[in-house]
Amino acid sequence: MTATRTRDLQALLTTADDAYHAAAPIMSDAAYDTLRCELVALEQAHPELVTPDSPTQRVAGVSTVHAMPMLSLNSVFCQEDFKLWLSTFSAESFVGELKIDGVSLSLTYINGRLHRAATRGQNVTDSARLIPSIPQRLDMPHPPAWAEIRGEAFIARPNSRAACAGALRQRVGDPAKLEAIQFAAYTLHTNRSDTATQIESLDWLKNAGFYVDPNSVALPTPAAALAYVQQWHTDREALAYPTDGVVIKVASHQSQSEAGETTTAPRWAIAVKDL
Repeated sequence: MTATRTRDLQALLTTADDAYHAAAPIMSDAAYDTLRCELVALEQAHPELVTPDSPTQRVAGVSTVHAMPMLSLNSVFCQEDFKLWLSTFSAESFVGELKIDGVSLSLTYINGRLHRAATRGQNVTDSARLIPSIPQRLDMPHPPAWAEIRGEAFIARPNSRAACAGALRQRVGDPAKLEAIQFAAYTLHTNRSDTATQIESLDWLKNAGFYVDPNSVALPTPAAALAYVQQWHTDREALAYPTDGVVIKVASHQSQSEAGETTTAPRWAIAVKDL
């Protein structure tokens, strides 16, 4: 019974992953998260059922090679699980960000110029060059030789993710559809040590010409992180752009490095989907 259920979930979630990356989702985010949590629990209880191609063992999208892996985020769905995660970083400060519901995008800049744009599984450089909120050149006098910026491409409308993914993946981009896409940057990697914290990285991105969600804030304590999550659990419903939760990150890059990551997700960040 357990083995059968595990295999069924592995197959179903693999199909859902493929459909999502083809811009034709077959289930809601909430349904996917519930099934994935069930699969994780089954595989943790029965490690002999874990297979190399299980959705829990891979990062979606393998046809595009990234300099830095495009990892997913682990999710929690109740206050107790969030507090448990916070307790592992009790001496740390944090950064709170809204989890914009769009398409994850990685932008590579060489000597300050946009060189490549990619989703988790596809090169979309030609389309990205038509998106007004993606700078073609970093706005700074001495840019790094190499920079990779991560963020979320989205459209302020219902079914944003599917519409955005479809517009990005067209062989010949529709300028009108691409101009409707916004890009919110939230992660910075460079060949030099420009920043020491996540807040400094967000400031770097703003200064370089990127849009950064103004609701991203520094949170000095675990209590402040919990309050931020509780506030946006309800307040985000009034926003003009789509969100599907809140992301809390350990602020210090050094502490992030020490915490490390699994094969699919960083340990120093968590997506809070519900409380």
